[in-house]
Amino acid sequence: MGLALTPFQVHDDRPNLALWVRLDRVHFQSVGTGRSGLVRAAGRSPTGQQASVTDEKTHRRGTNRMADYSHMEFEVKTRLLLPRSRIHVQSLYIFNMYRAGSSLMEAIVESIAAVTPFTAYNIVRALDDAGVSLIDPVDYSRNTLFLDDAFHALDRIADLGGYIYYGFREVPHGYATRFDHVAAAVLLVRDPRDVLISQYSAVAKHVVSGAAGADIMKLREKTENMQREEFITSDESIAFARRIVNCYRPMIEKGMAVLRYEDFFEGSEFQRHRLVETVVDCLADYFPEPPDVEKIAANLEIRIENSKALRGHGTAGTHGMHRSLSRDCQEALVQHLRPELELLNYPLS
Repeated sequence: MGLALTPFQVHDDRPNLALWVRLDRVHFQSVGTGRSGLVRAAGRSPTGQQASVTDEKTHRRGTNRMADYSHMEFEVKTRLLLPRSRIHVQSLYIFNMYRAGSSLMEAIVESIAAVTPFTAYNIVRALDDAGVSLIDPVDYSRNTLFLDDAFHALDRIADLGGYIYYGFREVPHGYATRFDHVAAAVLLVRDPRDVLISQYSAVAKHVVSGAAGADIMKLREKTENMQREEFITSDESIAFARRIVNCYRPMIEKGMAVLRYEDFFEGSEFQRHRLVETVVDCLADYFPEPPDVEKIAANLEIRIENSKALRGHGTAGTHGMHRSLSRDCQEALVQHLRPELELLNYPLS
């Protein structure tokens, strides 16, 4: 598996990327109808140009634990356009763990870009629009599609200046190992025990639509047949929790700023303004001029007020939910996730 991007220039000097994707373990029922199914799985470029299949190999993997999967490898070439950057300075990086105020953090990034010269670029959304999904919705415990990142795709993007890159919920381990912009990066995390509880609840509410709709339904059926504690202590859930923490371990150990979601609560109220202040303070050395925090916070509140999705999602939450679990379940989670909890400085009780 791998993903390769090659920077090049077009006539208006806007940077573009030629995108090659090799996908692995594609859902057989989704792509088993021939070449058209494979192309549909790859998607279209942001310009609407049909992606082209350049290589295709298919064989049944008899040892695969999921009977409705086959092993498929094929390469797709498409083009990924970046918005024009307004300044040529060190880019900034905002990373999120799953279920850790990610929608709110995206709005904060967009508010920062609205009042500073930086250009906000949701690289994950751009890749998704090009047909490259970072997760497998039917099997959330498996690795991301470019975990191996054999061609250092994300490194190439990181070399482009003037952007605030965001949208990540996890990153390829190889990318994290090579990432050397930790002083210009912030990671928002959440207690992985609460992430698993939130994940269990979220599956039941997730909109079932689009290409991933059938896969989301399968995951929903699985959770409906499991009690909450059974779900969050399952092998798949534990593997998921370990992965979403450990993918960031190399960055954290290099000194990247880590913000804990829980630290921004006062009682039951989430302090959005304080999160804005903290993010700006962490990145203060990389702004050409000190940004106006009040303007950023005001812009954020306008975005929340004007967005039905933001008003109802991601602007508040709860913390410490794992303490409501049975004693046996709490102890099992600590036993399974001790290294991850210690890395993020979460108490074991």
